[in-house]
Amino acid sequence: MSSRLMVVVASRVLCAFFLYTVFGTLTTLPLLINTFLRDWQMMTNHVLPASTFQVNALAFGTTVLRLAVDLLLAFVFYQCGPRVAAFLTGEAAMSDSAEGSSIA
Repeated sequence: MSSRLMVVVASRVLCAFFLYTVFGTLTTLPLLINTFLRDWQMMTNHVLPASTFQVNALAFGTTVLRLAVDLLLAFVFYQCGPRVAAFLTGEAAMSDSAEGSSIA
């Protein structure tokens, strides 16, 4: 197996892992949405203290943020660009400004 092929396989495995975590997050999202809406209604009726609603709103927000980050990482690792390949192989990645010029 060539080095490039191993990098692509490792990248796709990481992509599959992040898609798996997206699936796990999506399974908990309906429960969090239901809790968020129920607490919103209870807070507006002055039955629930605002601090409890804030905790559940924070949990909902962080879950949505985690979903977005996991999707972004799955997309980045699926593309397997030069920076991902440099990350997986441990090589020093060249910056965008240094790619066109040579250091003498």
